[in-house]
Amino acid sequence: MALHRSRPSARRAALPAVVVAAALLATAGLGAATVGAASAAVATWTPSAAITDAPGAAASFAAPNDVRYTRSGALLVADFARNGVLRRETDGTWSVVAPFGTDDRSMWNPSALAETDDGRLVVAEAGRRPTSGGPGTIAVLDGHDVERRFPAPADRAVSELAVDGARLVAAVPGTGSLWETDMTAQAPVWRAVDGPWVDPAGVAVSPDGSVWTVTDGTTDVVWRLDRTTGVATSLGTVQDDQGRVRLRGVALLADGSVVVVDNGGGRVFVLQDRGWAVAFAGAQDGSTLVNPTGVSVGPGDRIAVADYNRQRVVEAARVATVTPAPDPQPTPD
Repeated sequence: MALHRSRPSARRAALPAVVVAAALLATAGLGAATVGAASAAVATWTPSAAITDAPGAAASFAAPNDVRYTRSGALLVADFARNGVLRRETDGTWSVVAPFGTDDRSMWNPSALAETDDGRLVVAEAGRRPTSGGPGTIAVLDGHDVERRFPAPADRAVSELAVDGARLVAAVPGTGSLWETDMTAQAPVWRAVDGPWVDPAGVAVSPDGSVWTVTDGTTDVVWRLDRTTGVATSLGTVQDDQGRVRLRGVALLADGSVVVVDNGGGRVFVLQDRGWAVAFAGAQDGSTLVNPTGVSVGPGDRIAVADYNRQRVVEAARVATVTPAPDPQPTPD
């Protein structure tokens, strides 16, 4: 399982793909860094579904660790401890993409999902370790065909995968780095992507691949990395008075706004115009999220989150964007 924040290990790749110099860091103003800051336009979400099973495919979820909306709008669920990888079509029909198990066609502890540009599915299998005590495996599913050509970056569970053309990007808590590899290479090799983060827990790639958004599971800072210039910009620290925040998955809305999962406090935050705001923190019945992990954005900015310790997936629909009235200005005496 990958529920709690781990400290970075000492092992680092010697040749990082990107080095962000401290002098190049552009940090957002403090007003943009705190929960509850004033916002010119506020989007709201309402929880609309709490999914605990997949009718016809799974009687119940055991440990949903990641979710992913495909380009067609289907919802994928990676169940870490049972069921494997499941798929819900837009008409609500469920199917098994790959069952849970140890045989060649099954997924062994699937921890993270991504979709390639040509529609193939990439799955991190934490349980399938070719060598005892070594890293898990990255599987590529193309219809009924499963290809396993290279291991995961480290001997820890991958928490999030993202695809940037032929490049596969992975966040592996406890390693202290992002990781990237060329999936088209004959023998893909992982390279560390260094930056101002301490221990990346989530990564999302913009549609054109020019921007990577990274959540730091140790400092709870969100970073925006421009891949062209190598400049990393802080989007602020997601924090509250209780100190419960522990960032995990990240996703992007249609307009590029950032959505992050708070694994410690059981909330989903969205970066509004001038600050972080809670999008939702539970299901439509009022029950709270408990150690949510993965997050994805689908059609109409619908948000799905893997509610790990509630053994369910919660979806929330975007319902409105409200522009608050401006603060009254003082009048001269």
